Amino acid sequence: MLVHEYRGRMPTGRRPVPKRTRAEWDEILKVRGPRPKLLVDSYRVDPDTGCWIWTRHVNRAGYAALASGYANRAVYEMVKGEVPWDKRLESTCGNTVCVNPDHLVVVSPSEQWRRRRSDQTTSG
Repeated sequence: MLVHEYRGRMPTGRRPVPKRTRAEWDEILKVRGPRPKLLVDSYRVDPDTGCWIWTRHVNRAGYAALASGYANRAVYEMVKGEVPWDKRLESTCGNTVCVNPDHLVVVSPSEQWRRRRSDQTTSG
């Protein structure tokens, strides 16, 4: 497995977690088929919005979750590639349980904050 070069604590206060490389995912997909079984049974497609609605665990904040972190990040990394450790995923559809990689964009934490702040000011 790929191990991060960063030593000590990351600026976010979390320790780096080893991530699978694209080649490792390719090997997993060869063994398991086109999609890992976990993902096949974990979402349903909303025909109106195109959202992939996560049907498994949702955390207290209302986000799709896995034991190892956020489900949207796991799906995005498997389909589109690794997200840099200092970046976040932001949903363009506004649905916190959507794991469709086409509805997710990679943003910096400051950009994510600006987007959420502008959503709060326009909605209220």
